[in-house]
Amino acid sequence: MKVRQVAHVVESTHPEAGSVGLMLRGLNDALQDRRIQCELVALQEHGGNGRARGGIDSVLKRADVVHLQGWGTTALERAAYVATEAGKPLVISPYGGLCDSSMNRPSVGERFLRWFRGPRVLRRASVITAINEFEKHALESHVPHGRAEVLPCGLRTSPFAARPDGSASTGRYESRAGASAAVGTDAMTPSDSAGITVLTSKSTEADAAVADVIEKLAPGRVALVLGPLHPAEGLVPLLMALAELGPVGDGWNMVLAGPEIGPWRRQLEAAVGRKGAADRVCFTTASNEPTQCAWLHRADVVLCPSLQPRCPVSLLQALCAGVPVIATHVVVPSGLEDCVRVCAPTRPELREALRAMFSLSDEERSERGNSARQAAVARIDWNAAAASYVALYERLFVERPR
Repeated sequence: MKVRQVAHVVESTHPEAGSVGLMLRGLNDALQDRRIQCELVALQEHGGNGRARGGIDSVLKRADVVHLQGWGTTALERAAYVATEAGKPLVISPYGGLCDSSMNRPSVGERFLRWFRGPRVLRRASVITAINEFEKHALESHVPHGRAEVLPCGLRTSPFAARPDGSASTGRYESRAGASAAVGTDAMTPSDSAGITVLTSKSTEADAAVADVIEKLAPGRVALVLGPLHPAEGLVPLLMALAELGPVGDGWNMVLAGPEIGPWRRQLEAAVGRKGAADRVCFTTASNEPTQCAWLHRADVVLCPSLQPRCPVSLLQALCAGVPVIATHVVVPSGLEDCVRVCAPTRPELREALRAMFSLSDEERSERGNSARQAAVARIDWNAAAASYVALYERLFVERPR
């Protein structure tokens, strides 16, 4: 017998910058191409009443395999409990949710539920996946021996495809291929035979909104962070490293585009204002794919300075867009180390990585981004990456207790 139905459980499918939901749609499509039916359960969208919980439970119980995309919330842990009680093979992809962090302290009630239920669920999970060897090593203290495996990360690459000319950005004056160019979205029609992307109203509006933000900054190039505004993302050491660059950092602006989690954005904005850098550091949102694409095609470099593993969707997006990437080793997916400038999640290493990237000419950065894209896209695209998921699901389905 083969796997016929997989339930993917995620906290939310909202397409915020850095969200795992941005990856799942492509994975579901790739699995359905392999005749595996996918049901996507977004816990936040279902709410917390009894009827909604009953509907979620029925989806989990009729699936052949249950795959949790994320960890660290009571709702996800409850879904894992329901799946294991029903005897379903359970895969958990925590994306850093099982890594120790003083920045992600749960409430007292959540800590009690995790103490009561979490270890039992983790012991009964079939496999707990990691994005790289660093996370796999961190998982070994939480899961039984042999249960942690590295699983590749994928993306639907076409919406973030690089500009046809691959030209470099010059900050506020011109995007990577002209201020009026647009990139793909869910609503976008396919590219024509000449490879020129068809414009949509959504992408045009996103380009205009990004241009408005750029105009508020000092003239210069753009270093982009695309993801949640949270200390665990390494924003504090990154901003400190930027301040220490000296003349090398002249002419560079920092844009932090993503959802606010807690009061961190206000605190960071206040700190930037006190340092007199408000014209060089911008905080904004990127709550949909057109806006994320527009920022990627205005950026000269994308930064992923995370202090702990997380969903690496912004890193994958940047590689697909042909933008050079600086990332800490904790967040680089296995198999993509040669496509990014890797550094440790410390201020000195971030500073030296920024210095090296900022010292390059526009042409050198553009060439580096295009080379990385050519090396990475085939590995990232779900048409290739989904094969590992199919193999994992079928193995677990065969090995499940009868």
